[in-house]
Amino acid sequence: NRFFKKKVYAAYDDALRDCRNKGYEDEDLVKAICLKTKLYRESLSSNADINNGITEAINVLISMVKSIGTDVWVLDFGGACGGRYFTVRNRLDSKYGLNWYVVETKNMCKYAKGLENGELRFFDDLEIAKSQMPRINVLHASGVLQYVDEPYKLLNSFMLISPEYILFGRMCFTEGSRDIVTIQRTMLSWHGNGKLPHGLKDKTIGAPFTAIQKSKFDNLVLQKYEYQKVFTDDSGLIRINNEPTFGLGLLCRRRSS
Repeated sequence: NRFFKKKVYAAYDDALRDCRNKGYEDEDLVKAICLKTKLYRESLSSNADINNGITEAINVLISMVKSIGTDVWVLDFGGACGGRYFTVRNRLDSKYGLNWYVVETKNMCKYAKGLENGELRFFDDLEIAKSQMPRINVLHASGVLQYVDEPYKLLNSFMLISPEYILFGRMCFTEGSRDIVTIQRTMLSWHGNGKLPHGLKDKTIGAPFTAIQKSKFDNLVLQKYEYQKVFTDDSGLIRINNEPTFGLGLLCRRRSS
């Protein structure tokens, strides 16, 4: 892919028209993620996959949960079918109460409902999810901002919610003075933990992707938050021609005043 020149678009909608499918609303993609998550949950319960899904961001999140206390409320925006919840829950002692609310698309929530338990719930509306939570200790957004049509509007929504911490994982930034919009093309089988479930055929998934300006991100976040931890995270990085893109993870803590 290094040698393949990616098309850069003027706007998200222009890229969306060139995707020729529904991107992350693709029915097969949602089915695959849901089925894989169910299998992943089962593998964790048998300790067969105990180290699968452990990233630097997950380690940071686990440490945060332990430091906050035994009753922690997490809002996981774009958390798919709750795979990260199952990873974190598997690594925590039962004394930690983990209230994990995922905000996702209507279609993803429809498939994920069967995975709900006393701690894990799914919502297709950010405000409704927030209204069901007495507080938000951590807002977790992993590889989210680069896939939405208005990333700075969503980022501003996070600021208005004002959780104690915000953990951004799998970010892709540009050092340049403009956003870089392209299309990310992946295989269906790459999404989620494990092999493609039986009955689904592998295919290409295309989705609009925006490498957002780090300077603009900083200007918004640092009005209300400070960076408690910044770590290398290239898992969401896309190289776009010769553009100055780079990957990061960031743990943000709300300022006291």
